[in-house]
Amino acid sequence: MSYSIPYGVKKEAKTGKRLYKKFGYGGGKVTAKINSMLINKREVSHGIAIKIHTYYRRHETVDPQGENFDNKKRPSKGYIMWKRMGGDSGQSWSRKLKRSIDSVNKQKLKNINMGLDKIKRGLTR
Repeated sequence: MSYSIPYGVKKEAKTGKRLYKKFGYGGGKVTAKINSMLINKREVSHGIAIKIHTYYRRHETVDPQGENFDNKKRPSKGYIMWKRMGGDSGQSWSRKLKRSIDSVNKQKLKNINMGLDKIKRGLTR
């Protein structure tokens, strides 16, 4: 399963890349890899979509309240990392992806349970 990367996510990821080059901070190797994917690819895999969502879940209540988050002259590490991961567009997109993934997983579990019920009925007859 793969997911198309929206234009707004790409745009914010590019801004994050520029900020990282300018200031030299704001994320490590994993952030750099995801940032590169967001900029250069059309889609991300299921695993990467989950990583992006997990990032936002961990950082959404912390980074925006951090010191210098919106400081244009010297933005915080959290701000630059936020942008590298797709910014506000990335956060919104990751929520939609998570709902979609949860829906698919729920349906798969339902199908598995229906199959198990059929097996049980077959064994008890």
